[in-house]
Amino acid sequence: MQEIAFFDLTLIQRFRDYINFSIRYTCGDYVCSAQGMGWIKGDEVIYYLNHLILDDRYASKKELALIGITEVGMRFLFEHPQLDELTQSHIKAIFAKK
Repeated sequence: MQEIAFFDLTLIQRFRDYINFSIRYTCGDYVCSAQGMGWIKGDEVIYYLNHLILDDRYASKKELALIGITEVGMRFLFEHPQLDELTQSHIKAIFAKK
C-alpha cells in the first residue's frame, strides 16, 4: 500500500446540505489532487471525487489505483483506507462547525 505523507482538504464552498472541496495529497511518489462533493446522510459520510490529477495531468482510469482511487458505480472514491478516513473525518469536521 502506498504511503500518504501529505493530505490537505480545503473547503471551496459550503451549501446547506453539501460541500464542494479540493484535496491535495501525496501517494507514494505521486503528487495528486482532486475536487469533490460531500454530504452527511444520517451518520454516514458520502462523497465523490472528480478532476483527478496525477503529477499535473489528468489521471487515466488505469492510473487511478496508483493514487488510491477506485470507481464504484458512477462515483470515484478513495479505496486507500487512510485517504478514505482522512476525507471522511475532514467532511465531518466541516459539518460540525456552524
